[in-house]
Order: sequence, then structure tokens, then C-alpha cells
Amino acid sequence: AVTMDIPGSLGVSTAIADAPDPRGCAAWADQQNVTILHPFGKQPVDVNVIDATGRTTISLLASVSPDRIEIPDQAMPTGIWFVRVTSGDVQHTFRVPLVR
Repeated sequence: AVTMDIPGSLGVSTAIADAPDPRGCAAWADQQNVTILHPFGKQPVDVNVIDATGRTTISLLASVSPDRIEIPDQAMPTGIWFVRVTSGDVQHTFRVPLVR
């Protein structure tokens, strides 16, 4: 048998989350909100929350918060949701699992 010591570290997480988007956008859900981080500053941001059948269930235009949008998710059932974030000609779509 051969034993090797390799320096480094190992991180372990039990959370369900997608890796942050390298362009500065991210979206995730917790027990109270769908949270969206974006790099668009105070420019208008169009947000659509889409269910698994493709139906838009929430649509809003936000320009108040410079980099964070929170949408209450208490009325949304458990499942996979898609969050589309658009500002100008830039658009990101995120797959957001919601587990209760």
C-alpha cells in the first residue's frame, strides 16, 4: 500500500445552491425570499419568476435597490422555479429550487 500526504484543504457543504455567476448575477431561495444579486446598479431591472410549466407568475420592474432584489416566496409552492433578470440588453436566467 502507498500512502501520500497532499497539502491542501477540503470544504464540505450541505446547502443546495448554484455557484455564483461569474458576471456578477446570482439568484437563490430561502424560506422567506427569492434573492437576486445583480451588477446593474440603479438601472431598471426587469425580473420574471417562471414556474416549471413556463408560466410567468411574478413580474416586476425594480430600480430601487442598487444590487439586491428580494421577492417574498411564501405563496410559491415547493418546486423548481426560473428567475429571469434583464437590464438593457443583458439577460440572465437562473434555475432556483425552492424546498419547504
